Amino acid sequence: MDPGDDEHMTFGQFKISLAKQLTQQNCDNLCVYFECSRSTKGRIATSNCPQRELLDELTERQKILKDDVTELEKALRELEEYKVADFVLDYQQSFEHDDIFTQDVLTDEEGGDDETHGQGSCSFDTLLEIIGLKDRFPGNLTLANLCYVTDPDMENDEASLSDLFWQKLGALDYRARSSDFLTSCMKDLTPKISVRDFIFAFMHCADSFLRQDVLEKMSACQLAVPIILQGVKGIKSTFLTWSLRRIVKEWKRVNFTAMEHHIVTVPIFSVSFLRIGEIKDFSKSKVINYLIGPLQGHHKFSYFLSKEDETCSSRFSDGCVEGVWYLPTNSNGSEKLKWIISILNLRGDATGFTAATKFICKSANLTMPL
Repeated sequence: MDPGDDEHMTFGQFKISLAKQLTQQNCDNLCVYFECSRSTKGRIATSNCPQRELLDELTERQKILKDDVTELEKALRELEEYKVADFVLDYQQSFEHDDIFTQDVLTDEEGGDDETHGQGSCSFDTLLEIIGLKDRFPGNLTLANLCYVTDPDMENDEASLSDLFWQKLGALDYRARSSDFLTSCMKDLTPKISVRDFIFAFMHCADSFLRQDVLEKMSACQLAVPIILQGVKGIKSTFLTWSLRRIVKEWKRVNFTAMEHHIVTVPIFSVSFLRIGEIKDFSKSKVINYLIGPLQGHHKFSYFLSKEDETCSSRFSDGCVEGVWYLPTNSNGSEKLKWIISILNLRGDATGFTAATKFICKSANLTMPL
């Protein structure tokens, strides 16, 4: 059974299918890898089904969980059992495609017409064609497609927009997400597109491993990262928990104790911001940027892209949830926020994205409607 072919595969079904693929030698090697005791090894070896007994043991020791089997995948790859490791990976990735936001999926038609978004609006297919990713949707863009050695005599004109974006982001240059950089790369191409729409399309084309790299580098640049990727063209919205798992943050407590953790594994006080209805001449993102920047004694920085940062309005990325983490240093007398805080920002009018709104309201400790 392939996890990708069955959206409703349970953890129990996964273990049954996995047990059929493991050999006795695999069990022995995994026992050594996970440092099982001699008595445990004997019990597993003499059981009627050593494979199932081993998986039950790893479950009891919380080495594999219902929603996290990455440690088992890592072990299998180190043991060079790549086929079985790929099966485990497929099960892990299936969690990113759960139907938790079935209500909030936009098609090109639902995104609005050209009159609504102004002259020069385009369909999602046209957007993919402009950025050179029409053949990569959905999820077919890999790291190997972007990391290659080019002819040193090749002109920049020959590089696609996604190539230039990755080169900039790979150098940990925060300007990769700037409107000026995108405009300079597009040159005379029309219609113009927003940075948010470009990143939205890029993430939909990227596979799970590339998403990890992109989010890790964006977070390292202190840029807001997608937490929930809004659906489009029949692709359901995605909660990017697996893609966020490599992000590591460091901060200081009030007592100046340094902390460093994978951010998705740490319970954090979270605040969600959402906008209800249309508000002219007001930017929710600008308020958040000021709240965690100058108000805390830090320099001005666009953690979230605001209206002032864009040359044109976004069309497809509304409904996405972006997040940043405020990391206190407690070395600045102007800091008013003394604890690490997760800040979630729902893009667009909250009344148009019911499922995403319910999700962030329930998951956040504090909700700020504007």
